Amino acid sequence: PPLDDPDRLARQLARVCLRRGYAGAAADFDPPARPDRAALLQALLPLLASCGRALYVPEHYAACHGASVLLCTALSGGTLEGRLNQAASRYGAEHLALDFPVPCPSGQGTALTRSQLAALAAGRSTFYSDALCARYFTLTREGQTHFVLFDDARTLRRKLDLARQLGIRDALVMLPEVEDLLEPLFAGER
Repeated sequence: PPLDDPDRLARQLARVCLRRGYAGAAADFDPPARPDRAALLQALLPLLASCGRALYVPEHYAACHGASVLLCTALSGGTLEGRLNQAASRYGAEHLALDFPVPCPSGQGTALTRSQLAALAAGRSTFYSDALCARYFTLTREGQTHFVLFDDARTLRRKLDLARQLGIRDALVMLPEVEDLLEPLFAGER
C-alpha cells in the first residue's frame, strides 16, 4: 500500500537498525520506482548515515544519492565485468554493492529449489560461462530448449573477486539461499 508518512516510518526503521545493531538497511522494493518509496529512502538515508549505518537501494532507486546501489548479478547476456564497469562509471564503485538474488526476481523464468535444480541437472553436462560468471546447462521440454543458469560457491566467489578488482567492496546475500555455501564462499574472510 502507499506510504502515508514516510518520515515517521524512516525514523522507526532507523531506531530498529540501531536497537538491533544492524550495519544498515536494504530496500528490497520491486520496480518501478514509486514517489512514496523514494521519499522514504530520502528520509531514511541521513538518519542511517548519522549513525554510521548504510542504506542499500535497488538500481531503480539510484537517484537516492548517498545510498549504495544494489547491482543484480543474475545476467543472461553480456558480461558481468561489462555490467560492473558500466555501473561503476555511472554511480562510482564506492556506491555499489553486489546483489545475489533468488533466481528470476523479475518473474522471467522459473525459480528452482536446490532439489529441483539437482533433479534437472542430473545426467546433464554442466558448463561455466566466464562472461556471466555462472554455471549453466540446457534441457529440452515439450519441444522447447531451456537455458538453466545457476550459481554455486565458485561462481559467487568469482563474482566477489571481480567486484573487488573493480573497487566494489560490498555484497548482499540471502542466508537461506547460500547457507550451504558459507564455508567455501567466505573461506579466509573476516
